[in-house]
Amino acid sequence: MCSRAARFTLAVMRRLVLAACLGFASVPVHAAEMLLVPSLPGWTVIDNRADPDIETSGLIPSDETADGWTRHLVVQAYRSSPMDVPTFLNGLSPRTDEACDGIAAGPVDLRTVNGVETGRRTIACGRYHGDGKGLYTAFLAIRGKMALYVLARSWRGRPFKAGTDMPVPVTERDDWNAFFDMVRLCEDSDCPK
Repeated sequence: MCSRAARFTLAVMRRLVLAACLGFASVPVHAAEMLLVPSLPGWTVIDNRADPDIETSGLIPSDETADGWTRHLVVQAYRSSPMDVPTFLNGLSPRTDEACDGIAAGPVDLRTVNGVETGRRTIACGRYHGDGKGLYTAFLAIRGKMALYVLARSWRGRPFKAGTDMPVPVTERDDWNAFFDMVRLCEDSDCPK
């Protein structure tokens, strides 16, 4: 039976993205901390990986393929990572610069949400060396007690001039921000039942 929030252990985080009937899926890192992520109706899982330090789940619209996607969501939990949100977000630009022809990085937007350190940043890659396509990604990072959580929503398509040409419509970027606004890290006693 589906409820407003379902609880899964971090060891089975991959089920987070499989629970399409949920309004929210929650992932406890330990008994007192859970990440609440809104579902994306019509999206499907293309990737689930877990090792001792990181768990990753990737989703795309169900009418797209793993090789030919134009929209993508990745949810990651870096367990036991001491990294803070500013360090993670500031490190995105140098790593992207090595893989792209032309990048534009938005400013790091740090916030405290419900007492938790969070931050956002966008990275535009005019042409990715791997497939020759343009890539635009919005990141949300959340510093939990037991993990650093990162969500990345991406657009992939024609190459573009990073910094002057914006391939993702404003309405879609607004939708991505609204999605990020609904992501929460909560304490067990404050989480939806």
